Amino acid sequence: MNVTMHSTINHSIERLANSRLASFATLRPCSEAELVSLETSLGIELPKAYRSFLKLCGAGAGEFLCGTKWEFKELAQLQKAASEMMVNASVDVSWKESFLAFAIHQGYQMLYFDCNNGGDPKVMLFVSDDGPPREVAATFSEWLSGCVDDEIASYVELPRHN
Repeated sequence: MNVTMHSTINHSIERLANSRLASFATLRPCSEAELVSLETSLGIELPKAYRSFLKLCGAGAGEFLCGTKWEFKELAQLQKAASEMMVNASVDVSWKESFLAFAIHQGYQMLYFDCNNGGDPKVMLFVSDDGPPREVAATFSEWLSGCVDDEIASYVELPRHN
């Protein structure tokens, strides 16, 4: 794994754990056996950046991405939901077997990447009834860093947390 990608992911998770949004006690990692089982069941190889993220907090991270399905236990079901979202969309895009939906929000927004697109793949966003998917980050590690920043900023702005 490239050093910059590794340090970006570690730094993002450290910032998350030091926020009021999560803590080191609420970070729940995935095991190597769980990751291998997922790869086998889906017939894919997880990108290194995403594997690193899952090994740090893939089973949970406090209130991170509250309201969004992203945790390891949901990943297998997310793939079916993602495929159905694309089939039902009014855009000419098909779901590929190498795609991995890693987050679905409220059943109408989906984040995914192509597992065949390198160790730190670009992140795509698909929103139902909003046209074709669009790139939202050049890499997963870049997306994670920005997402952690946004989540922490939103959380501390809530009236109950000031």
